[in-house]
Amino acid sequence: SNLIFAGQKSMLPANYSTRTGDVGINTGGSNDLARAGVVVQRDATGITTTNNWGGPYVGTVMFLRGDGSVGSVRVNTVNTTVVAMLDPNSARTESFDN
Repeated sequence: SNLIFAGQKSMLPANYSTRTGDVGINTGGSNDLARAGVVVQRDATGITTTNNWGGPYVGTVMFLRGDGSVGSVRVNTVNTTVVAMLDPNSARTESFDN
């Protein structure tokens, strides 16, 4: 499956230990149960984190697919590709990096 079911959210590295502005997925609020963004980026100082996907890894962000497997998506993936991977009705075939 190429459908994104869940993924890492983008965070500022300074917030890793303090969790400032961050709420756990089980709590919800602040869009923690949903992402409306289509930007896949590496966590870094100065990035826009709201609604975007990200992680601390170089070049990739981890996602859970609709079939239960885990795969990576490259940072800076084209927005239309991310939209297709988020849409269960998309006719486009996209692939994870793995």
